[in-house]
Amino acid sequence: MKVSSMNSEAPNLSHHPRGAPALQPKIGEVVIKVNTFGINHAEMLVTPGSTEFNHSLRLPRLDMSFSIAAALFAASVLAQTPPGSSPSTKNNLGAAYKNATIFPGVWIDPSYVANQPIFYTTDNKKHEQDDDSKYMIMMLDLNIPDSEVTTPAYYDTLVPGLALDTTTRLHWWSGNYTIGRHGLFLGSSDALAEYTAPRSHGSSNHTYALYLFDQPAGYEAPAEALDGTYYPRSASARFNFTLAPIVKEVGRPLAATYFLTNNP
Repeated sequence: MKVSSMNSEAPNLSHHPRGAPALQPKIGEVVIKVNTFGINHAEMLVTPGSTEFNHSLRLPRLDMSFSIAAALFAASVLAQTPPGSSPSTKNNLGAAYKNATIFPGVWIDPSYVANQPIFYTTDNKKHEQDDDSKYMIMMLDLNIPDSEVTTPAYYDTLVPGLALDTTTRLHWWSGNYTIGRHGLFLGSSDALAEYTAPRSHGSSNHTYALYLFDQPAGYEAPAEALDGTYYPRSASARFNFTLAPIVKEVGRPLAATYFLTNNP
């Protein structure tokens, strides 16, 4: 498969900027002080065991210190895919843009998502650096209005999106990823579908889901992917995209995450 390279620059947590009033943790919460080169520039409240807490432990090249508020409680394991969507998984995929870390359901400023994010494992027990396994990463918009694809008479023929009269659009498809240092997923060649930044129309939020799939030895992507049908950012074939054939071939996603954004 053709694969795309990744920028492994560390993301910047910006939940609580320097100079803002001190965060007040509740029972069971932790204040994470994130430092880069010894300069405290961000703080955030998290619950140990939560997705956010696991993310903070895995972010590369960040020196972190923790102050415990009170007794520590593990958070419940929740789906990492949008409610009502399929396929689903409870395993989290670590992902971050240069200026924003992706947590399931978080809203991200549209100016932050112009370039593809980095990905990293949040479960060292399942993914080891010396593992020779390969993976695929895919990104879909689950809120494309049906009217962008066809006329009302054919809405019921489309892959259903999250909301009424919506469908899907493929934004990125890349394979042959392996796990490198810091648990980062690394790739080195062209994608099957070049990364396309979220481009939701109007002011309504769109939901963008990111999936990690196994890439078994000998797996061959569909012919339309190999011949470049999905590669152009403007390819009409990206609309009304279904993951069903992928799931049938390689199984359900190993991990996932998602975020919301809109036009500025």
